[in-house]
Amino acid sequence: MKRILAGALIAVCALGVAGEAAAKNKVTRQIKVDDSFQREEIKGEEAKGYVIRYKIIAVDGVVELCGAGYSRNAMFKRTAKSVLRGLSLEMNGKKIIRNFTFFNDVRGELSSLDGQLANCASSGKRAVKGARFGFDARMVYY
Repeated sequence: MKRILAGALIAVCALGVAGEAAAKNKVTRQIKVDDSFQREEIKGEEAKGYVIRYKIIAVDGVVELCGAGYSRNAMFKRTAKSVLRGLSLEMNGKKIIRNFTFFNDVRGELSSLDGQLANCASSGKRAVKGARFGFDARMVYY
C-alpha cells in the first residue's frame, strides 16, 4: 500500500513540474517597440501601475505575441505579474498563448517603451486570414 501511494505521489509531482514547465512561453525573438504596438496599463486604485506595449505578428505564417512592460509603481509590480500570468491570447475564440510573463520587464524610469526590446513568443498556430483576436483574463494568486 505504501509503495502504491509513494508511486502516485511521485507521478503527481512529476505532472506538476511538467505542467509548470509547459506554462512558460519560450522567447523566440526580440523586436523594438514602436508606435505600432498597443499600449495598456494594469493598475488598481493607485494612480500609477504597470505599463505594457504589445503587438501580434505572423512569422512564417505562425502567430506570435510580442510585449514589453515597466512598472510605474514598485509596490504594484507583483500584482501586475499575477495579472500577466492570467492573460491569454485567443484566435477565433480558441486560446493560443497563455501566460504573458514572458514580456520583457524593462527597468528604469521611462516615459515610454518606444525603442525598448519586446520579447516575442510563438503560439505554434498558423495565422488564419480574417482571424479575430482577443484576450481573456483570469486572476491568478500566487
